[in-house]
Amino acid sequence: MHSLLRRQIRRYLGDPDAISDSWQPFIEAVSAGYEQDDSDRRLIENTMEVMATELEERNKTLRNELTERRQAEIRLEQSLSLLRATLDATADGILAVDTEQRIESFNVNLMDMWRIPPHIVETLRTQDVTSFMAEQLMSPGAFIDRVRHLEAQPDAESFDTLELNDGRVLECYSRPRRIGLQTVGRVWSFRDITKRRQAESRLAYMANYDALTGLPNRNLLRERLDQAIKHVTRDGRSLALLFLDLDNFKAINDTLGHDVGDRVLQLVAQRLLVCLRACDTVGRLGGDEFTVIVDDMTSMDSIAALAQKIIDTLSLPFPLDGHELCCTVSVGITAYPNDSESLDGLMKNADSAMYRAKEQGRNTYRFFTEDMHKRAYERLLMENKLRGALSRREFVLHYQPQIDVKSGATVGIEALLRWNDSARGLVQPLEFIGVLEETGMIVDVGMWALEEACSFNKFLQKHDLPPIRVAVNISPRQFRQQDLIINIAQTLSRTGLSAEYLDLEITESTVADPLEAYNVLERLSAMGVNLSIDDFGTGYSSLSYLKRFPINALKIDRSFVHDILTDNDDAAITAAIIALSRSLRLKVIAEGVETAAQLNCLKLYGCNEVQGYLFARPMPGDQLIEWLRASQRQLLPDDLPTA
Repeated sequence: MHSLLRRQIRRYLGDPDAISDSWQPFIEAVSAGYEQDDSDRRLIENTMEVMATELEERNKTLRNELTERRQAEIRLEQSLSLLRATLDATADGILAVDTEQRIESFNVNLMDMWRIPPHIVETLRTQDVTSFMAEQLMSPGAFIDRVRHLEAQPDAESFDTLELNDGRVLECYSRPRRIGLQTVGRVWSFRDITKRRQAESRLAYMANYDALTGLPNRNLLRERLDQAIKHVTRDGRSLALLFLDLDNFKAINDTLGHDVGDRVLQLVAQRLLVCLRACDTVGRLGGDEFTVIVDDMTSMDSIAALAQKIIDTLSLPFPLDGHELCCTVSVGITAYPNDSESLDGLMKNADSAMYRAKEQGRNTYRFFTEDMHKRAYERLLMENKLRGALSRREFVLHYQPQIDVKSGATVGIEALLRWNDSARGLVQPLEFIGVLEETGMIVDVGMWALEEACSFNKFLQKHDLPPIRVAVNISPRQFRQQDLIINIAQTLSRTGLSAEYLDLEITESTVADPLEAYNVLERLSAMGVNLSIDDFGTGYSSLSYLKRFPINALKIDRSFVHDILTDNDDAAITAAIIALSRSLRLKVIAEGVETAAQLNCLKLYGCNEVQGYLFARPMPGDQLIEWLRASQRQLLPDDLPTA
């Protein structure tokens, strides 16, 4: 037993792994009370220490392995939890399947996005889910075909846009899932892009349609015109392009406010649509400008009839808030391919024809002619020159005396604007005032004219000439300026002219909005300024407003005076204006008096003051001074021939 024990211990010491097999005999020998010598005892003790140490190390290793395994399990649980939370938090709907088309994973958004009942996914069959999805699509067959194609092509990727029956739009992205180089399944992701599509649609609409009227805007009109040109060219036909511009819209917009102006534009758009065929296009270029494309033009007569129909339709009053507003239109017409074969050429031609319609009375239409090219070019040159004319001091004032009919004394002068162009010389206002008004330059030029006239009148008073009024025209655009009252007050203060010697002349169209006009006129009248209605009888204002406005005088337009002796209607109108003025205690001034016979007739009707070539033409300031001195206190000659 002793030798056996030694062999077993040595065997263990030489081969520690044998301890498990040899331990039992050793225990039995010790427990049997075997007497060991000192060497055996030390061997046993050493062996036991080694075995105890080995057991501790093995236990430690086992504990470490258990700890690492638990930590790995925790990390795995955390990763799975993070993955699940991430899938559920993403805005996309996610579906993961294996190569056998069994569902491996999905998130909450997939269920919500497709409204999938739990029992559908519980089957873990991909086909059940995709079939349920297809039932909600506008094109279910295409989606099913795509699914089958991807099942047959495991390594293929796919991107599609799906439109649902309820109006939603989803993006669908599918790609293979791989471990290393091996494909082990597929992941589907679905994203709701309905709001983005709606925003894109709104942006596309805003880019091509006018937000106020809903009509095509300039961009879409050019596109439609280009398409129409190609269409009629291919078929050997013609088309017409109409430019429309509302004649007095600025007065409505500026005096009644932008809200009323916008509603008028909307009503104009509705009436234009009624006038046209379904194949024609009407759009808004901006402001108060509209364009009509007439595809397949049959004849010029038919286009003329359409233009007149538009004019007649828009001439009808617009009922708004218990009031009726009138808004006429000027129409320019050009034809393809007769007038031009290019898009830009047609646009320019129609614009030129529209301006000719405005020049020739408005509320009418004009066809494009070759002469309009020259006129349009000249107008552009004039506009460019006018923009620097004020700074170059090219504007001057001429003055025409106003004569008291009874005494023959000069009681006033009218300041008339002239443009001294470096190339053309003195240009009459009829040629450039319209351009100043349309471009807005009339505001600055008008204020210059006001100060120049007031300074000149004060100059006359300082040179021992009898004090007289100076009449200055205020344009509609000037009248609508918010700072008009302040500017006039400051001008009088700077020049030192008393307000009683300033006469402001406005036209009937300027006071289109009675309430706004009343407020401005009342403030001007309170300053002591005289107020006159210029060219009375040629506008559209109601006579009932005259008794409300603080007006001092009416000026009879020269067109009535010119034929007062030969046209019974002009004579009757003139007599009626004078009678009306006397009943309202207003002064009457007649313009354009050229003959003694005209003067006698006006005197007979009771006219107060006159001006015209019979007495003096408009003249520069230095000539007027000489004229005033020569005619100072001069009465009308008694030997003027009678009518």
